[in-house]
Amino acid sequence: MYAAGEDKIYLENGDAYGNTFIGSEDLIDIQNLKYYLRTPAKFELLSLVTPYGNNLDLGKDGKHFSLM
Repeated sequence: MYAAGEDKIYLENGDAYGNTFIGSEDLIDIQNLKYYLRTPAKFELLSLVTPYGNNLDLGKDGKHFSLM
């Protein structure tokens, strides 16, 4: 992005050739942004915690997990 105004034109060998005017394209309208507070969802569709192995037995009082 370049600022509007006069700009120099150069030849391939680096010598200055002339000037050109670069006009502005648009204006920026600075405003306050609206922020929204995100809160945790009230409903959970699925929660699945899997152990680190298939057919893992966590003992007599534990849970058993196996893939179907």
